[in-house]
Amino acid sequence: MKKIVNIFKLLFFVFFITFLCGINTVKAIDYISQTSTSLVNWMLEEDNLSNGYYSLVVNGQTYLIRLYTYNGDQVWTSNMTFGDGNDIANSSRNAQHMIVVKVRGDLTINSGVTVTTTNSTYGGPKGFFLFSSGKLTNNGTITMTARGARAAGQPVYLYKDPTNGYTGFTVPATGGSGGAARTYTNKSINTSSDYYLVGDPGKAGSNRGTGGGGSGGLETRRHDYSSFTATSGAGSAGTSYSGGTGGGGINMNYNGTRAAGGGAANGGAGGNGWSARGSSSWAARSGGGGAGNPGGTGYYTKSGSTTCSADSNYSAPSGTGGLLIIFSISFDNKGTITSQGVRGGNASSGGGGSGGGSINILSTNFITKGSPNAGGGAAGIGGASNRNGGTGGAGTVTFSTLVLEPEYLHPTLKSLIVNGKDVTPSFTSDNRSYSFALDAEDYRATIAAELTNLNNDITGGVGLFDIPAGSSTHVITLTSYIGITETYTIEFYRTPSSYKYLKNITLDDVEIDGFSPTKFSYDINLDSTVESIDIKGIVGRPS
Repeated sequence: MKKIVNIFKLLFFVFFITFLCGINTVKAIDYISQTSTSLVNWMLEEDNLSNGYYSLVVNGQTYLIRLYTYNGDQVWTSNMTFGDGNDIANSSRNAQHMIVVKVRGDLTINSGVTVTTTNSTYGGPKGFFLFSSGKLTNNGTITMTARGARAAGQPVYLYKDPTNGYTGFTVPATGGSGGAARTYTNKSINTSSDYYLVGDPGKAGSNRGTGGGGSGGLETRRHDYSSFTATSGAGSAGTSYSGGTGGGGINMNYNGTRAAGGGAANGGAGGNGWSARGSSSWAARSGGGGAGNPGGTGYYTKSGSTTCSADSNYSAPSGTGGLLIIFSISFDNKGTITSQGVRGGNASSGGGGSGGGSINILSTNFITKGSPNAGGGAAGIGGASNRNGGTGGAGTVTFSTLVLEPEYLHPTLKSLIVNGKDVTPSFTSDNRSYSFALDAEDYRATIAAELTNLNNDITGGVGLFDIPAGSSTHVITLTSYIGITETYTIEFYRTPSSYKYLKNITLDDVEIDGFSPTKFSYDINLDSTVESIDIKGIVGRPS
């Protein structure tokens, strides 16, 4: 019995250690290597991609991508959240992947439906790219608000224009700068005057950039202290994947040099607030945390205390504005699209808000743009407005009209032949409708076609077909390499035959070789052991 118990303890110990070691680990991922000129070009040119993980190299930059694909027109009637813990940051590592969703067809997002990515207190993925090869109709919400990634920025090449290259189509690695720390130094006793500073706002993003984080607000009470320095936390700059993080607020009536925490770089944690008082009889004080991934911790001088301790009541929410990319052939937005920062912590001296994200909408046809919002997070509210934190800088919203190669949007044929002959009128790629007359006995037609662009596909309508007597319509279907379909039609006319023919003859249910409806005599060799055979005529040849 003792041995069994010891084995059980060993197994439990191994399980427990395995469990602990497994926390915050990422499963092994096999990436499919791809190369393209831009993210949009990759989606346009590669139509055979399936769900999975990809390592995409564009102009020297490597993007690790998690791809979701949908075939055919989609109507989303319930919330859609893409990605999981393998894509975003945790306490021990940065965010790993950009989330890309490709819809081969039209996409409609119904009213009340939210489309977004997973996130946690450590932020979201390295951007969200929603692609539709048809018309995107948004009646709901597409959002990367509070889903900026904790990760180093890098240039994100959205599209390579045939004339201007990447100019105007690149999200910069660094966004707007963070708000500067507020500081005050007192060098003489002043028992009657206090000093206040509102946090410095984060700078707005430009040229597709995200916004910077705001710095924390400041308040000092000078009373009996002849020498002290107080400094609030600075905001950090935005990155391509995240608005900047906010700095912590500081509120003190205390001797010495004290500083609140600054917002961490690369979409990291918001700065912690700080507060202190030199006497427990003086008013309690609090410093708000700055917004970030996670939000900064607020600090408070509790009753009877002269120094501060952490207090979640004054902490900032988690989150920064993220990177959002949308491409569709036609774009009709009657809903909401956001990538906003979040507010700083409310306290006696407020924390800084986080920066807004980068919203990039590219299409060949804008029907309704709507009003996407990439605003910065609000300032943490101070005990009075003159000690609020700094607001997060606004991110950017950019609409780009693309002029794509015609074959992306309207796949065409280079030639069309029926039974080795030209159709009527003479074939041209732009003409989609033709006619062809068949003799009464020509009940079959061999239809051959050649694509203008071999990257596209002929997905139906070529080969050998029975043609009924009288008038009939035959459709040839083309699908471009981004999933757009086009058709050509042939109006056939065949005079009804005055004869009745079989379609084929079977011997023991096997069709004979060399059959023709107008051939009436066949020689069949049978083995000497065959005593009987079942002969059937297949009826159904078009009359």
